[in-house]
Amino acid sequence: MGGAHPAGGSLALGQLITDHGAALLADLLRFYGLDLADVLRPGSGLSPRRVLALAEQLPEDSATVASLRGGPEHRGWTGDRYLLAALADAARLGNWQRGGGHGRRPQPVARPRLRRRGAAAGLISRTIAGHRARTPRKS
Repeated sequence: MGGAHPAGGSLALGQLITDHGAALLADLLRFYGLDLADVLRPGSGLSPRRVLALAEQLPEDSATVASLRGGPEHRGWTGDRYLLAALADAARLGNWQRGGGHGRRPQPVARPRLRRRGAAAGLISRTIAGHRARTPRKS
């Protein structure tokens, strides 16, 4: 991950919630059994910094990573699935070529368009870093 979050991570978490809140809420419940609303409850032990640290460790198939990549159509599209799609495309194209290229050229497996690439921690860290860069610092 990349160091401490300013102000305990409140601003960065606020931006993550604004942009991807429903997905983050679902993932915190699914993977950690935590309610995002507990951040607002004193004594819950769930600080903004802790939520960000947990979010950065979400797996590639999480709703938050799908949201960061462009939306729910990215759910399930992990690196393995992209690799399998590329292999299927190569096999279909190879068979078509070996058959003399007759008939219609095979179409590639449909994939969702990537808005962002990278592992879960990298996507979330870059989102947080981008928010920091756009947020003026107080003197």
